[in-house]
Amino acid sequence: MLRRHLIRFAVLPTLLSTGGCARMYLSSAQLTNHVQLNPTSEMVKKHFEESKWNHYFLFQLVPTAEPKLADMLASHVAEGDKVVGLQVRKKTTFVNGLICVLIYPIYCPDTLVVEGDVVIGAAAESGAEGEPQP
Repeated sequence: MLRRHLIRFAVLPTLLSTGGCARMYLSSAQLTNHVQLNPTSEMVKKHFEESKWNHYFLFQLVPTAEPKLADMLASHVAEGDKVVGLQVRKKTTFVNGLICVLIYPIYCPDTLVVEGDVVIGAAAESGAEGEPQP
């Protein structure tokens, strides 16, 4: 009887709490010098937010692919512009959680959210004002 309670209250919670060990590697080597993490006082052209699902298998220990930040930013940043105030968050949405609850040990997704402000770069500003560029 004591053995059954020990398994129920000690071993099972320990095994269940080991899940969720997902790792995500984000490489800034892919990014060029048009990305700044700190906000600036420059004129903001637009704000963007993009989300992408990450897929994990076997207790979230095996990722299918690493997210590519450069690809996520490419559709928002024009030539000569730059991104400031870049924020990267990893979250579990309701749909992610629902899927994870149904087939947890095998597959469990989460969502990567990238957001920031696009500002006009120095080259674009000087070209817009009609000044010749060196």
